[in-house]
Amino acid sequence: MTHAWKKRYAFRLQEEDEELAIFLEQVPNAQTSKVIREMLRFAYRQMKQDQQEQKQFQELLKEIRSLRESNDATFEAIQTQISQLSTGSPLTTENNESQEQDKDEQVPDEKVKETAQAMLSSFGLQD
Repeated sequence: MTHAWKKRYAFRLQEEDEELAIFLEQVPNAQTSKVIREMLRFAYRQMKQDQQEQKQFQELLKEIRSLRESNDATFEAIQTQISQLSTGSPLTTENNESQEQDKDEQVPDEKVKETAQAMLSSFGLQD
């Protein structure tokens, strides 16, 4: 089997590599090169896998932030609507007309709060 490369790589262990030296001394001399190549190949594959997982993690984090911003916007819109309902401010011209008809039948504040809590709970949001 001919390979496109003919480079050979060599390295020397340093003092901080004592753990590796102890491990490699246990390997038969004829197998040392093979073991080092396998360890290097494993380390390379692990690095690539870690990089891919980190990329996926960053994408998930970005998606979570986007969902949170969307939920925050929805929550603020609901709060605004609830606030407008509880203060009697018109939401639309149609609501304005119906509010004039229902002035005598205003909902107590407690009912408004219960309704708001139910709406927030249905969206999975709690105060």
